Amino acid sequence: EGRLSGTPGNKRAQAFIAAQFKDIGLEALNGAFEQKFSFKKTTRGTVQDVPDAANLMALVCGTAERDSYVVVSAHYDHLGVRSGQVYRGADDNASGVAAMLAAARWFRAHPPRQSLLFVAFDAEEAGLQGARHFVAHPPVPIDRISTVLNLDMVGRGDKNVLFVTGTHHYPALKPIV
Repeated sequence: EGRLSGTPGNKRAQAFIAAQFKDIGLEALNGAFEQKFSFKKTTRGTVQDVPDAANLMALVCGTAERDSYVVVSAHYDHLGVRSGQVYRGADDNASGVAAMLAAARWFRAHPPRQSLLFVAFDAEEAGLQGARHFVAHPPVPIDRISTVLNLDMVGRGDKNVLFVTGTHHYPALKPIV
């Protein structure tokens, strides 16, 4: 039935990602992979509470800069069912979560100098609610986050072209990209 926030499919996605974090051997923050939150959403003029949303977070500690963080993120929710049609969201954004998990597995085996915080956001489709909660309640000091790399719709093209945005506002990233 898709992964709309607050649905059984969303809960299964949460459990899957948390299990992957554990299997990879990532560290939980504050004793848990989940950062629970709630929000209100409006659907066709009806306001609904979503009391059990959750961002999923895990850490690979840096070898030199343990208290400086790069966030690698993706969102795992999707639209669910609309007008009787299931929107599975393989491109948006199961592909980003798969890429994030692959990066987490690689960096767990090859620790970077700076710590990496892997975050799977919930409720992106509901107005970036998970990201908003993360910024309002950061698990690490927000001023210790140097960069955010968000993975969304990875592998969408058919011509083997990698499309990256963000260098317009941050030209110093052009050589890295």
